Amino acid sequence: MLLFCKNVLANADIDSGDVRVGILSFTNTAKIEFHMIQYSTKLDVFQAIDKISHISGMTNIAAAFRKVRNEMFPTHHGDRDNVSKVVMLLTDGEISNVNQSETAKEANITRSSNIHVYAIVSNLNKKQEPELLKIVTQPPEDNIMDFTQYANLSSQVFQTTSKGVPTVQVQQSSYFVNTGSSITLGCTVTSNLAVTDVYWQRNIGSSITKIRSKTNNNKYNGITTSTPSLTIFNADQNDVATYTCFAANSVGTGQSTTTQLSVTGKGNILHNISNAEIDKKVLELKKTLEIRKNETARYRSMKTSATDDRLSSAVMGYVGVMVIVAIISLFVFFDCLSIWQYYHDT
Repeated sequence: MLLFCKNVLANADIDSGDVRVGILSFTNTAKIEFHMIQYSTKLDVFQAIDKISHISGMTNIAAAFRKVRNEMFPTHHGDRDNVSKVVMLLTDGEISNVNQSETAKEANITRSSNIHVYAIVSNLNKKQEPELLKIVTQPPEDNIMDFTQYANLSSQVFQTTSKGVPTVQVQQSSYFVNTGSSITLGCTVTSNLAVTDVYWQRNIGSSITKIRSKTNNNKYNGITTSTPSLTIFNADQNDVATYTCFAANSVGTGQSTTTQLSVTGKGNILHNISNAEIDKKVLELKKTLEIRKNETARYRSMKTSATDDRLSSAVMGYVGVMVIVAIISLFVFFDCLSIWQYYHDT
């Protein structure tokens, strides 16, 4: 096993600093033999490998992935930005018998940390072991090998590793745009290998959203390997966020520094209101401005002079006429009496 390690590292350009090597062994638990920052020449690395003692015991691959991710890849132990990260798992192909339920989970977290995982098995019949298929970077046929293929593995890993992941740069650290206008967040990608994927990431507090070329064609444009910049149409307050550009090649994924987008101005007052909400507002306004028929002066006037057909009203009218006629007749009677007396006296 130790000789195999040295054979795999034969093509690694350790002395120039392009490649750094660390080794971890595991049985029931995981143990770091040496960190990547510890040795800077191939001779020193090979001598350190020769000093590793053979150990036997159970198989705890989950602990190995957790330890390599948390303790071997931090920058103070030799990791570097914009450099591909590779884990080579040397195994006999037997499944984990310690924390087996955690193996696939820990491997997935490791791969999600932009770490490429290969598996090299000593038993040719174990290359299709289901656990291995879940551990390695996809597709499995490119990342599970046996000991006879170490030359191909060495060439595949270290020739591409020396070329590195894409270098991604945003053109400005901040952008400003008026509400309703469009803005382009500039991004440039440099890579010695073909760029296979480009996407942006929007961060609003703890919320993270990936933006790809097909996310929303009415809202976004660009985000391709030929045009990595991100164009945002009809900007509003929902677009205020921190943005990062990502680009990937066969080695790994590189990312830019962040850029901040600020949106100013109120823009169109109806910009973020749906048609249903607009219709609702119109109905409410219509009700507020509506003139109630039974409250108009004309309506009240019509009601005041209207005909009253009630019987009681008719009786009251007749009585009133009779009273008036009686009063007039009384005055006429007294006048006639006065005239009669005058002629009688004379």
